[in-house]
Amino acid sequence: MRKYLHIRQVVVFYIILVAVSVYSVVLVSDPILLCMLSIFISVTGICFTPVIRREIDTPEILHRLLYYFPMYIWVIDLFVHHDRYLIQINWLIRICSVLIVVFLLLLRKTTIIKIINSNDANLPIKRKRFIKELLFSILAIISEEILFTFFVVSNLSQFGFIWAVGASAISFVLAHYINRWAQKMFKIEDYIFIFILGIVKAVAFFYTKDLLFIILLHAIYNCFDFYLLIKKFRHKQKEEKPLFDDY
Repeated sequence: MRKYLHIRQVVVFYIILVAVSVYSVVLVSDPILLCMLSIFISVTGICFTPVIRREIDTPEILHRLLYYFPMYIWVIDLFVHHDRYLIQINWLIRICSVLIVVFLLLLRKTTIIKIINSNDANLPIKRKRFIKELLFSILAIISEEILFTFFVVSNLSQFGFIWAVGASAISFVLAHYINRWAQKMFKIEDYIFIFILGIVKAVAFFYTKDLLFIILLHAIYNCFDFYLLIKKFRHKQKEEKPLFDDY
């Protein structure tokens, strides 16, 4: 099959992406433009990176790193503008945020049980695949929180609570909606829950400036995904079947 994408093109693309990201954080003074640019780069990565794997057949680990790169690259803002991120305790916000996330999980109880009891949940995986999928799941959470909560809320906070929280939640939903596997995994109610989760995380970060806490909230919401991985790993069958992978 004829290839329409070459390694040199991919290398140049990511070099330019890094240059644009660093330049934007250091020199772009318009926070709205900066957030729009960061989300555009992220959307481009989500849509473009699967083509790289199909055309070039990149190793899985490299592929996942490239896939989330347009999201976690914005952590450079933490080092450039570290004075913005003075962590605040605010126990009331932290406790309420955790309780709301747990409540969201309880509301999704029926759906979660259905997924856990599905045939896909019983596909066995070996130790190597288990470790990979676990690390990839953690990478996904960290990358999404760096861009859609940490970066967006921080840069739009000066325009007020509503703008910062709203933009963060909407962009968080958008990132899930444009994934090619979304139509197979998500229904309308799932997007509603994702939107509410985005609001909770954005509010929590707005008042605490604690990225690690936001990552923890996201991990709590995704806890059944970790449970599924453990269930597949502990399955007694020896045959290993491929997981759904359409990144």
